Amino acid sequence: ESLCQVLGFVSTRTNGPGLAGACGVERGCDQVLAGKDGQCLSRQDAAGNELPACRAHYEMPTDGNRVVLTADLRLQRIVEQALAAARIQYHARGASAIVMDPKTFEILALACCPGFNPQNPGASTNETWRNGVFTDMVEPGSILKFIPLAGAIELGLTTLDSRIYCEQGHFVVNKVPVHDHAPYGLLTVRQSFAKSSNIAFSKIGLALGPERFYRCLTNFGLTRCPGVPFADETSGRISPPRTWTTMSLTRAAFGQGVSVSQLQMAVAMCVIANNGRLMRPYLVSRIESPQGQILRQFQPQFVRSGVSPQSAQQV
Repeated sequence: ESLCQVLGFVSTRTNGPGLAGACGVERGCDQVLAGKDGQCLSRQDAAGNELPACRAHYEMPTDGNRVVLTADLRLQRIVEQALAAARIQYHARGASAIVMDPKTFEILALACCPGFNPQNPGASTNETWRNGVFTDMVEPGSILKFIPLAGAIELGLTTLDSRIYCEQGHFVVNKVPVHDHAPYGLLTVRQSFAKSSNIAFSKIGLALGPERFYRCLTNFGLTRCPGVPFADETSGRISPPRTWTTMSLTRAAFGQGVSVSQLQMAVAMCVIANNGRLMRPYLVSRIESPQGQILRQFQPQFVRSGVSPQSAQQV
């Protein structure tokens, strides 16, 4: 069951004989992995038996290519064991995790539990087949706060030592209330981030404004599909800035009212860890011929600068 949602499985083709990938890499790389059928043209006797001596054409079937993943199986098993334990501890319906190399954006481990047995996928519901890390949209919540922080530092709107009054835990702007989990007074930006003050980040979001905040989200890869080759992904759900209200802006500053995938958030965090450089995440390392010849090699691919190295290092 290890890597089951990543690898996927095959099923009988609906439009002809043979097997086809139904989900996961098996589906995404189906044309790469599928072999080529052989062919035999011959004659038959009156009873319908083939006459081997009368074969006019005989073509052997050929194997498909090999797909080599970036996943590290030892790390994958550690992640799967930790997820299974966490799911039991917190009585969760499900759990998922992704581990990426922030310098290359290679996906080193990816797991969702509960999983399924790829040899008998019909014994599990099709919900367990889905790679939720790529396809499911969730409100990220406070883990998104590093993005408006990076944007505000980049634009010179604040420094880590700037002070923000946190209104003793209750803030109202344009009749929109914002609450903190504790009554904070005057905090530096560094303290606001450490204490995860919603009010402080609402004020940072208001200072950015809808257009600049949306551009920050775009620079970190949250407004479009990450672009993993051969994968089904979601682009998340973030409304265009022209539709944002005061509530939209203040809520987005602490990760509410926007929906992104777990993969998108992992990519955004890797941008910070990679000195502000956004790369294209990838799961397939290379494609080989049946004889082991490398047909295609995937390398780290720079997409754009999400934020300057100086701002990234401060965050």
